[in-house]
Amino acid sequence: MGNGNGATATLSQVVVTVKETAGELGATLAQHADGAVHTARTTAEKARGTVRKAKAGARKAVSKVKKKLATVSKTARAEADELRRRKEARKTATKAAKPAAKKAAAKKATAKKPLAKKAAGKKTALKKTVTKKPVARKAAGKAPLKKATAKKTALKSPAKKAAKKSAKKAARR
Repeated sequence: MGNGNGATATLSQVVVTVKETAGELGATLAQHADGAVHTARTTAEKARGTVRKAKAGARKAVSKVKKKLATVSKTARAEADELRRRKEARKTATKAAKPAAKKAAAKKATAKKPLAKKAAGKKTALKKTVTKKPVARKAAGKAPLKKATAKKTALKSPAKKAAKKSAKKAARR
């Protein structure tokens, strides 16, 4: 359709211009969409990397805590065992010391009794000369008992020494 003024040419140019503009617009939109997709991908990858790092850090922290807990637990068990050993050593030492103390008290009592009898015997001996012979027999009778108690204590003194040594060793630990 031409009227001679070139309206057809103008119309066809407008169509070409619109077509080119639409093509350029589409290309621009496609580029922007590509850029957006690329940005989204890189952001997602960064997020994944951050999550990985955080996860690795958490694993390391957990492993460190586990190791510390294990060492603390180990030392606590060792201390508890040591305390049990000390308690048992104290019990054995007190058990060993009680009979020894009783024997020592009995020994002192037996040692004091003959002295008192001897002193009493001497007083009576001064008063009466007849009683000298029975006093001498009693003293002779008591002397073997002293020897027997001395032998018993001599036999048990290494046991006492061993008990003391074990108590000292337990105390050192």
